Amino acid sequence: MEMDDDPPSDPDERFPEECYMFVTPEILAEPVLSVMQKFIGWRKGMQGPTIDEVLARLRRVDDKWRQILVDQVSQTMSYLEEGDRVWSIGEDRWGLMD
Repeated sequence: MEMDDDPPSDPDERFPEECYMFVTPEILAEPVLSVMQKFIGWRKGMQGPTIDEVLARLRRVDDKWRQILVDQVSQTMSYLEEGDRVWSIGEDRWGLMD
């Protein structure tokens, strides 16, 4: 059977269609840095956010990040650390490099 013999059906209006793409650390880096800047801006001292706090804030800021997993944020932190943009404060807390 050829593809033209069986064309795709029209979408059902009762069910919204969604599309997901693989989110790499390079894609997630800027949103993570933005969340961290806001988080650190209202906290004092060496109280950078944890990965879980970054994830929660990402999800709050924009619904498109609702499917992001802790592992993806963790990989992004490693990517940012290798690029000297963040550093591990300790106890799973992260700070921004100047």
